[in-house]
Amino acid sequence: MLQGKETNGLPWPSSKYYDLYDYGTNEWNFQRGILGDATKEFGPFYSVQFKKADNTYGPSRTINNHYADHTAFVYHLSPWFTRGSAWNGGTESGITSFEPKAPEVRVWETFRVVLTP
Repeated sequence: MLQGKETNGLPWPSSKYYDLYDYGTNEWNFQRGILGDATKEFGPFYSVQFKKADNTYGPSRTINNHYADHTAFVYHLSPWFTRGSAWNGGTESGITSFEPKAPEVRVWETFRVVLTP
């Protein structure tokens, strides 16, 4: 969750239920990650362009250092993380993938279970 002043009149829940990140305006600002929540551990991060079947290059993508999975950070327009990425992301949609999303339901997104003590 991003740090902000908006509360919509409701109190913030106990901080033990979420990680509060510094404010950011883009999804490539990875230094805001926190060790222990699987955002900083997957660095360093790289910007790459993959060659498509027709020998042209697709758009630039950011991947992490673990299995070259797609990676993007939360920012002011998309303050929630999804883990695992979309089903159509191909080899970039591995278990170490994470990216920002607006708070909405998407049936094509994968997920992973996280157990905490």
